[in-house]
Amino acid sequence: MLKDLWNDGPLGTTSPYRPPTLHKYPLPPEHTNDEHFHHLRSMMDQIPRGAFVEPALDTTPSDESRFHPLSDGQVLTGEGVALRIIHTPGHTADSICIHLPEDGALFTADSVLGHGTAVFEDLSEYLSSLHSLFDMNYGETGLKALYPGHGPVLEGDAARGTLQMYINHRKEREQQLVEVLQSKEMDWRVDDILAAVYPEHVRMMARRGVILHLEKLEREKRVSRIQGEQESWRRLDR
Repeated sequence: MLKDLWNDGPLGTTSPYRPPTLHKYPLPPEHTNDEHFHHLRSMMDQIPRGAFVEPALDTTPSDESRFHPLSDGQVLTGEGVALRIIHTPGHTADSICIHLPEDGALFTADSVLGHGTAVFEDLSEYLSSLHSLFDMNYGETGLKALYPGHGPVLEGDAARGTLQMYINHRKEREQQLVEVLQSKEMDWRVDDILAAVYPEHVRMMARRGVILHLEKLEREKRVSRIQGEQESWRRLDR
């Protein structure tokens, strides 16, 4: 869609299309002096003030900010298009998907990568977001295609199948951890769990995911965290 908009615009006749680079805003302080910050600032300065917010009756567009927070369910309208914002926390707290109802399209960013499985900050929220996407109406008059952050377009059954695969993958990982904790009456360090589940060459990459799974199980009162010289975990009998 962005490429089509570029090609239809005045710059598309003179300059080749380059995919945009997206940044969180505001940028963290450590990035405010690098090249990306200055590029972002120059792009922001080209956007007319008030372009993304309706000005109040007693103000002029020049008084309005160029940016404003998005909210779940918010609809952004333009000439011939309406985009609905869907808050899908989990990958990050501020992750969103963008729904284009007239085309039955959902742009998922990194909530659905398309290649491999996504990393996440909060597993409970991430699974809840995946379930909400899976439960959207699919079919002739509903959602027809997912546009992942990294990967090919997923249409029809492939869209729902991929979401189900993401959900199943997390459930399988969780069950693996529970079975490991059940296998011996002991306090398990994260390194012990990693050694029992993963080959050595992927343990470092898997560490954060294991910790987030354990924290989810802790919130569900299925495991307890044992503080000591080295933090460990113990399964609670249900």
